[in-house]
Amino acid sequence: MIAQAAERYRAENAGNKAQYVAYADNWLDQRRWEDYKADTPVAARSDAVRDAAAFWAKKVKAGAYIPPTGISAEVAACMIRGGLVHEQDLLRAGLRI
Repeated sequence: MIAQAAERYRAENAGNKAQYVAYADNWLDQRRWEDYKADTPVAARSDAVRDAAAFWAKKVKAGAYIPPTGISAEVAACMIRGGLVHEQDLLRAGLRI
């Protein structure tokens, strides 16, 4: 059960900076595996990331203002992988990759 929960946690935090991911000992001490039970859909996270990527790609292409913390590394990577924008587009929008 804990191993499956850890896999869900890993999938949810893919692309996040290390400072935002719990260390294993803290994750276990705080019983955080209880937040990632088997009935928690992992795909929902992927759908949310794809939706966010599509939303922000339109803003980037339109030259709209993007707050510095508006796009996570995971969403930026999804935008690039999906061909929605190029790395140069994100840099031009003032985002650090």
